[in-house]
Amino acid sequence: MSPSAPFLVPERDASSKIGRAKGGGTTYLTVPGNSISSITTLSHTLNTDWYSPFFTPTPLIIDQLVCEVTTGASGNLRMGLYKADADWQPIGAPLADSGNIAITVAVKTYTPGTPLYLPRGRYLGVVNLDTTSTLRAPRTDIVTLLTPSLGSSGAISSLSVGRTYAAFPTPGTAWTTTATGAAPGILTPIAYRVSTP
Repeated sequence: MSPSAPFLVPERDASSKIGRAKGGGTTYLTVPGNSISSITTLSHTLNTDWYSPFFTPTPLIIDQLVCEVTTGASGNLRMGLYKADADWQPIGAPLADSGNIAITVAVKTYTPGTPLYLPRGRYLGVVNLDTTSTLRAPRTDIVTLLTPSLGSSGAISSLSVGRTYAAFPTPGTAWTTTATGAAPGILTPIAYRVSTP
């Protein structure tokens, strides 16, 4: 059997790729590998890295990171992306860092100079703001995270760590804080435009 057979190397099998929704000339946004259970908002505290996980089973190319400010004070936000380890912690250098994006109530788009080629694996989107503002935040699930004590409000809704607003560091700062509630799903402020496949 050839080592390039689809069942041995699934990324070479076009039918195994997640793909992306595209119609009428519009490529729609997604959070790769995740399902969205609801759409809400999250007040993002300043000087905090807020992480949101996703997993892609096959390689893809992302050419935009997008978020929506729903209420905001004068200031800046940054969007970025890291690879994640098996503990869903950031590793290595940021794959993307938008730099300063002025906070106004609007959809904010960051287009990297070179589209991001992502091999199959785990990734963490990250947002940091230098002022407290509210962002649109779908609840997404690649893995449902629960506190060890379970309980009626044991679903983990955010992964964060305090860090003064600045360029995303190498390596990424490990998250140390979780928020919980009754609704499952991580609050995910960043959506992605997948250009390939």
